[in-house]
Amino acid sequence: MKQGIPPVQYHGFSLHLADRKEYGSLADADSPAWPDDIVVAEKLAIVFCFPG
Repeated sequence: MKQGIPPVQYHGFSLHLADRKEYGSLADADSPAWPDDIVVAEKLAIVFCFPG
């Protein structure tokens, strides 16, 4: 695991696996994140805040 990424589960999915680009255990991993009728910027940041 890369230093600085805590072993966190988000809705049953490991952030460690996401960092390794292993999405097989993610529900609907092959589906788009948003429906076609929602416009999302090309670059999107999702920020996780951890205590400490």
